[in-house]
Amino acid sequence: MTRILWLTDGKNITKSQLKKLKRHYGKVEIIQKEEIKQIFDYKIIVEAGKNCEVLALSESLHMQIDIIWDLTDPSKNKKDIIQACSKTHGWRKWFHSLSCEQLL
Repeated sequence: MTRILWLTDGKNITKSQLKKLKRHYGKVEIIQKEEIKQIFDYKIIVEAGKNCEVLALSESLHMQIDIIWDLTDPSKNKKDIIQACSKTHGWRKWFHSLSCEQLL
C-alpha cells in the first residue's frame, strides 16, 4: 500500500483524483494534514510525511517556489512530489528542474 500525505487548506481529494491515484500507485492510504497553515521550510513537509511514500500538495496551498525546489532536490527529499490540478481533476509531478508533467 502506498501512503500519501495530502497537505491541504481543508479541501478534500476529489473522487476523480482518488481514482487516478489508485490507478497510478495501486492501493493507497490518504493521510490528510490540515493543521499546517503556513509552510516556510521544506523540512516541515518532509517531517509531516516521514511515514509516507508520496507528498501531495493541494493546488490552493500557495507554496513559495523555493520550497518546491527544495522538495524536489534528491539530496533533501527522495519522495514523489505531486500537486493537485483542479482543471483536469488530476495530478502533476514536480521535478528538480521545476518542470512538471501531467502525471495522472
